Amino acid sequence: MKREIIPLSKDDYSSTQSKLELKMSSDDATDTSSEDTNSEVRENWGGRMEFLLACIGYSVGLGNVWRFGYLCAKSGGGAFLIPYFINLLIVAIPLMYMEFSVGQFTQRGPIGAMSRICPLFKGTGIATVVLSFFLTTYYIVIIAWDLYFLFSSIGKEVRWQGCNNSWNTIDCWDGSLDPSLKTSNDSRSPTEEFFRFKILNQSSSFEDFGLPKIDLLLLVILGWILVYFCIWKGVKSTGKVVYVTAIFPYLVLIIILVRGVTLDGSIEGLKYFLIPKWGDLLKPSVNFK
Repeated sequence: MKREIIPLSKDDYSSTQSKLELKMSSDDATDTSSEDTNSEVRENWGGRMEFLLACIGYSVGLGNVWRFGYLCAKSGGGAFLIPYFINLLIVAIPLMYMEFSVGQFTQRGPIGAMSRICPLFKGTGIATVVLSFFLTTYYIVIIAWDLYFLFSSIGKEVRWQGCNNSWNTIDCWDGSLDPSLKTSNDSRSPTEEFFRFKILNQSSSFEDFGLPKIDLLLLVILGWILVYFCIWKGVKSTGKVVYVTAIFPYLVLIIILVRGVTLDGSIEGLKYFLIPKWGDLLKPSVNFK
């Protein structure tokens, strides 16, 4: 059977081409809409103030209240501030600016951001998440200790006052006696013994692990619950929490400052803090810390 080929006219050809272009454009629109639907919608901060407070809370926290003063006193006072501010200007601020830029550009978390910049660097994003988990676990333990002290301070007298408690040892000395009457050269304050022998129930050696303390375990669980409810709705809930978590450390620092300058010998402490010992700058430990 012989087939006859009928040539198309110019009008028929134009009509057919228009239909094909319309079909292709509709397919492209469908693909684009499906990609937009499948793409993750990222939440944004409620305002600039919430983002600013989140940055402040990220920079100033428990470490400034708990660890900075200890490191400064152990590393030569004012000598520690010199390498601290040098690293702050050269390392910390540029890294923080780069982190903000990458996050704003990619609109993704650590893993997604590094995958979008370079798939080979995806492992660095995973490592960041793992390190954040370890750091959070470390701070949850400290939060559990803080909650223990908070609950123990409720009452007429704090529980770590005096050396007549069941957890105190013969080395406890509250400063009320003559220094020559101390029982040993390894005397400890009531606060230190409360922390070591009441809260931690510290054993005599590293090999003796002991049993888990149920009260501390419950406080650790409470700490994780508090963290969960702070972030469970993303930036919507975190943006409200930062009004407390970012402002409260400054309030604590102001209270500690006022209390510290009213104590006896505060002038000597300020001199030690502000006047650097230049010889300590040559110690590697000062720069490493």
